Amino acid sequence: MTAIGILGIAVFGLFLGAVVGMTSIGKGLLGTPVLILLGIDKYVAIGTIGVAGVFMMASSAFKHHKNGNVDMRSVWWFSLTSVPMSFIAAAGKESVNAVIDLTYIVAAAIFVSIAVLILQTLKGGRADDDDRPPHRAG
Repeated sequence: MTAIGILGIAVFGLFLGAVVGMTSIGKGLLGTPVLILLGIDKYVAIGTIGVAGVFMMASSAFKHHKNGNVDMRSVWWFSLTSVPMSFIAAAGKESVNAVIDLTYIVAAAIFVSIAVLILQTLKGGRADDDDRPPHRAG
């Protein structure tokens, strides 16, 4: 990798870390396509963001939990299905990629995320609704 490529990844890492730290979203949605655009193989980009994301998401999760913005009952039920499915999906990615290119799956995830943000804005809601009180879930 060239010095320009390393610098590009480092600068984007600053941006991505800030977004993930503030919102707890974006590591895969933003990180994977940018690494692919920087010339990294799509599977390597997914793996790289996945490992880096563990550290980014842990710091964000800690802060949200400390602020009382975590509903542990929802965490339990969500994790009960999503964690096993993530292992199944990771194991079967080559089979899925044989049917539909992984690039299209990433593009669909980006499209759905943008559509949800646009719909939220059109409904009068704000994605950065900071004036609401903390959830203080138990």
